[in-house]
Amino acid sequence: MEFCLEKFQDLDPSDPVAFTEILYIIGEMQIEDDDYMQMLLEHKEDMIVTWEQPWYQRTGHLTKKLPPLENKENFRTGKFSKEECDTVEQNWNKFIELFEIPNTPICLARWRNRKKRSNVPEEYVRRYVMEFLAQGLERNIYQVYHYFVSNYGNLHKNSYYSKLEEKVIETCLYHDPPNAVLYSSMVLSREKRGIQKKISKNGAYQEKQKATKWTLSLASKVLRSLMKHSGYSIEHLKDKTFPIEVWKKVSDDTDLKVPSLQSFWYYKLHVQLFLKQDIKIKKLRRKVLKLLNAYPYKVWPDIRWKELLHHFPDGMTSHFLYKISAGVCSKIKNYLKMPLCDVIQCGLRYLKQNRRLSDKRLKTLIMNDEGMLEVKRYNDEY
Repeated sequence: MEFCLEKFQDLDPSDPVAFTEILYIIGEMQIEDDDYMQMLLEHKEDMIVTWEQPWYQRTGHLTKKLPPLENKENFRTGKFSKEECDTVEQNWNKFIELFEIPNTPICLARWRNRKKRSNVPEEYVRRYVMEFLAQGLERNIYQVYHYFVSNYGNLHKNSYYSKLEEKVIETCLYHDPPNAVLYSSMVLSREKRGIQKKISKNGAYQEKQKATKWTLSLASKVLRSLMKHSGYSIEHLKDKTFPIEVWKKVSDDTDLKVPSLQSFWYYKLHVQLFLKQDIKIKKLRRKVLKLLNAYPYKVWPDIRWKELLHHFPDGMTSHFLYKISAGVCSKIKNYLKMPLCDVIQCGLRYLKQNRRLSDKRLKTLIMNDEGMLEVKRYNDEY
């Protein structure tokens, strides 16, 4: 299944709906890949190596390089030649004909062992396929697997990115910066290395790392910088969106990446600054889930979070509503495909039964005369 980019034509990358679409399609891909693996597992008993193999195809791991050994017949290194590429393709065609399986190698190339164990049947099957493809090659199994994933798992290899592809990458960066490269690679069927280069040109790339520890001091620094470069006073920052040039200047001032700054502002700080009521998070989650019952949405990806805003106090954002709701419902298996009414009931049950979800209050903030943020409690409870 190749992802249809047209659905992003009318979606704003900052809208949680756009990111939900990405999570949905990734889930669909994983189901398709798992189904393909199940077809392969049905032939496991017949997957027996009956041909002669050099030592470097009988040993080693799929995902770990095998070093050359002294006094041993050694394998070739470097890029696969055209003749070797043709051999792999011919072996693949023989394999699918022998076992009568669909010709969709991308499903096997994308499949990942989420069990994180090497002694599962799926790993036996995957290794057998790579050994089958290695016939006639002076290559070890790691090399064949690496070539297979790179060439059959990525449909698009040109360096040109369409406007819609850039929109997908922007959406991933906006909502989940640490996983942006991984998610974009899966959805666009492109190599992660190419996407990293693409993002790095805009200065937005960041390796997966520990989340920024947001303190009042750091948040104050970000807010002062945003006011300075946007030209707005704190009162006029509400409900504003800012061009990338402003965020890059704030990034220079704070040594933080642009996606992290955007995510912090829209998902956290905006609500903490402009919501002038005492809010309990657990109570708010319950209200959002119950409210969804009144709308004609059928499944989770149908939800248009901006449509819910008029039910909530001034200063609320669609990003915040999405975050606190997804924080509960994303724990439900297949929540993106289940009927929304079932997701709502499961979510409400989870809130009621899970005592670890303490009813914390939203930490509302104000800026004092010294330009520092401090906690402000409101008597008006929502």
